[in-house]
Amino acid sequence: MRIVLSVPENGYFRVGAQKEWYYYYDLSQKNGHFLEFLCDHKLDFRSRGFGAPFLIFNNEADRKIFEASAIENWEKINAMEAGFPGTHALKRIKQANKSYMTDPLFLDRIHQFYVEWSNYQLFNRS
Repeated sequence: MRIVLSVPENGYFRVGAQKEWYYYYDLSQKNGHFLEFLCDHKLDFRSRGFGAPFLIFNNEADRKIFEASAIENWEKINAMEAGFPGTHALKRIKQANKSYMTDPLFLDRIHQFYVEWSNYQLFNRS
């Protein structure tokens, strides 16, 4: 069964002429608490197909640290190869002759970077 989620917040990066949007939840905010309730505190999005490109932060401070790290690693993020979820989403958008505000390839790449970043944070806490 596909879970129903609350609407995520959105943020963006502006690096040079590039402006890229992403979606996130802040678990310290009401929307984050509601998300945890809807997901029975498991925060597992696999029921949504390949998962969802939502980034999950414990609080605003964590999000700011992530954003700074992403900007610092911007070239690395842009060099990442988008995976199947992003390329498939783009293919479906083009097949439907639609446009998008949020680049599905960027969402895929920033999610890949987020997974690397969060694993690093988890294993390198002092």
